[in-house]
Amino acid sequence: DLAESYFLEVLTITQQSSIVIETQPTLEMLTRIEKVRGNYSEALNYLEKYVILREQVFTHNENNRLAFAKAELDSYQMENALAELYKQIELDNLEISKKNSEIEIIQQANRIAELESAKNRYAKFLLIILVVLALIAAVYVSIVISKGKKRNKRLTHLAMHDPLTNCLNRRGLFLNVEAKLPLQKELCVIFADIDYFKAINDNFGHEVDDKVLASVAVTLQKCIRQSDIIARYGGEEFCIVLTDLQRADAEIIAEKMRVLVESSVPQNISVTCSFGVALCANGAATNADIEALVNTADKALYQAKEEGRNKVVFCSCS
Repeated sequence: DLAESYFLEVLTITQQSSIVIETQPTLEMLTRIEKVRGNYSEALNYLEKYVILREQVFTHNENNRLAFAKAELDSYQMENALAELYKQIELDNLEISKKNSEIEIIQQANRIAELESAKNRYAKFLLIILVVLALIAAVYVSIVISKGKKRNKRLTHLAMHDPLTNCLNRRGLFLNVEAKLPLQKELCVIFADIDYFKAINDNFGHEVDDKVLASVAVTLQKCIRQSDIIARYGGEEFCIVLTDLQRADAEIIAEKMRVLVESSVPQNISVTCSFGVALCANGAATNADIEALVNTADKALYQAKEEGRNKVVFCSCS
């Protein structure tokens, strides 16, 4: 009885829940219980329910098998369709990958072009900078060279000129004469010496005699050509070198110098000069000839001093 109550409760639950698998064994057990009791009609009732349920289960299973077969067919078709879809997706992916590759190639080409353009711009910018730096360097070097040349020219000028009179000094005189040697057929040397210069120095001092020297130098320069040379030979003595002149012309220039010096009155002081003139008609080809011409002019000057000063004495150089 207790078992029957349990199985009846199970039967109620399985029928309510439509649990066919558990309903079948429950009906089978209830049939056996009724057989044990001897209640065969009730046992038959349970058995008939069992058979009907079994046929339903069989039919259900058959339907399930058909549904399963159909499901397998549908699954196979779905798998084929899915495979086709996968292929199509793969093809689409390949196409997309191809397009992406083409786009990437185009982008890379664009980046390369941009890099080339940037490189060219950078190269142009760098070239401009280099050109500017080169120009700055060239200008700087040019300025340095120019300053160097000016400084060298200034130093050369100072080395070859007398700072008081701005005439050549003795070194500058001989360098300039040597440069003219191959070009000259006739060379004339005039020595001019300020008369009684020591008395000017003693009476008026160094400042005044410097101004007298400078004034006499200016006066002498007025009488010569641009191609001629004038130098302060030493102390109050000047040496003038004239080129391509005849004796008469040289004497005229020397006399003009003497007259102009005498007529000028620097610092309100009467000043005169004595002149010695020497001419080499055959040209002066060597330094020895120049020295001989200078010595001859110096002797002529000494003679002018001996004969009373403020005069011109000519002496020919053989």
